[in-house]
Amino acid sequence: MERAGLAFWSLTDPDAWVLEGLGVAVGLALVLLLRVLLPAAMRGGLRFPVICLLLTTMLDVLHALLGPETPRALELLALFLILVSLGRLGFLLLVEVAINARSGRPLPRILTDILQFVVYAAGVLITLRASGVEPSSLLTTSALLTAVIGLALQETLGNLVAGLAIQAQRPFELGDWIQWSGDQKQVGRVVEINWRATRLATDDAHEVIVPNGPLAKGTITNLSKPTTILRRSVLFYAPFAVPTGSARAAVLRCLEDIPGILPQPAPRVCTNGYRDKEPMVEYVVQFYIDKLEDREAIDSTVRDRVWYALDRAEVMGRTPDLAEKELQQVTAQLQGIDFIKTLGDAEIRTLAQRIDLRRYTVGETLLREGDPGNELFIIRSGAVGIRVRGNEVARLDAGQFFGEMSLLTGEKRSATVVAVAECEMYVVGHLAVDDVLRRNPAVAEEMSRTLAARQLELEKLKSQSSTAPGTVEQRSVQLLARIRAFFSLH
Repeated sequence: MERAGLAFWSLTDPDAWVLEGLGVAVGLALVLLLRVLLPAAMRGGLRFPVICLLLTTMLDVLHALLGPETPRALELLALFLILVSLGRLGFLLLVEVAINARSGRPLPRILTDILQFVVYAAGVLITLRASGVEPSSLLTTSALLTAVIGLALQETLGNLVAGLAIQAQRPFELGDWIQWSGDQKQVGRVVEINWRATRLATDDAHEVIVPNGPLAKGTITNLSKPTTILRRSVLFYAPFAVPTGSARAAVLRCLEDIPGILPQPAPRVCTNGYRDKEPMVEYVVQFYIDKLEDREAIDSTVRDRVWYALDRAEVMGRTPDLAEKELQQVTAQLQGIDFIKTLGDAEIRTLAQRIDLRRYTVGETLLREGDPGNELFIIRSGAVGIRVRGNEVARLDAGQFFGEMSLLTGEKRSATVVAVAECEMYVVGHLAVDDVLRRNPAVAEEMSRTLAARQLELEKLKSQSSTAPGTVEQRSVQLLARIRAFFSLH
């Protein structure tokens, strides 16, 4: 039995319903196959075609009950449902299994959306032809309607074409960080590229949706290509009183242990200019990172460390102007150190007057294990962690000290010292002690005896034994020889 205009399919022909039943069987076989082949995260995509298959089966049963009295609309609906179901299953098999799963590089979202649209559109066109409607006649019925639709979809089509161009040229991919205008604040990580727009996640935890049209026309800076390594620049200023070499060296040292800064390419500090109205030198510190999302936090840490480094570079080697009350406090702290209290009161006060005051921020490394040194540190405020071979073995608080062996013998640092809180340090330098020992060389013997006794006691505690190799006298003689050699005492 044929109907007017029907050339592709005869829905009222019993064979057509047989073919639909065969289509349902094929669909069920594809569902079972995809259930095995599809990744677990993609199996949710089977719900829609399964529902279509069930509805088609129900319509087939209804047709079997009604026979020739089956309404025309139900016949068309059954055809459309089986076409859509098979189209969707075929799409999943071809795209998600054969292409995406095997290649390891999924097709762009915009391309899969277009392919899926073409599949559904084909189902609509086949259904229209089966109903006796020629699709081409619908498209040419009204030129005015076509013009209106074209104007209405002009921007949408522009975004679609721009999205296809973006996918073809691949200026960026999912996960890339991009800057989509001249404003450096307009930076985000690409989380989706669809047919209309590109969705980005910003540092402020906001979602920004940029239409593909303007995005394709503008300037795009891909911060993740060709590599994820990114150079950052931070300006700072230092007084003319600080030599440029000292400023650069101090800043480079403070960058060595900042988390997130890459050791290679190595950071550098450049003299950028001068400010005549204010006696300042302008510098720029350049360093490299590979986690762009941490850039602002790293920049902030760099600025903090630079301030502390310049503060120390400016005062290093100069005696701070201590008020009498603080001078008495420093003197009292020096008198509390066993090997220094062997000096006379006048000598200790002289030593206190030549002390340096240095500040360190949280996380800064004051000393590194194995580095040379010749200074004693006394904690005025804050706390430090003592690390040996990367493991923290002790913490020191205000009033405690470290670095006495390097001060007196020039011995390399035996541990790494890191500020665990913002610290202020009194620093006793080699030259200050040198002047004291040259005026009173006999004091060196008392210092060596005191240090030897303390070393011996510490070794006993560490070994949990009542005995330790050597005696105080033997160690004192060895230390005294090293002290005299270090300070050139005869």
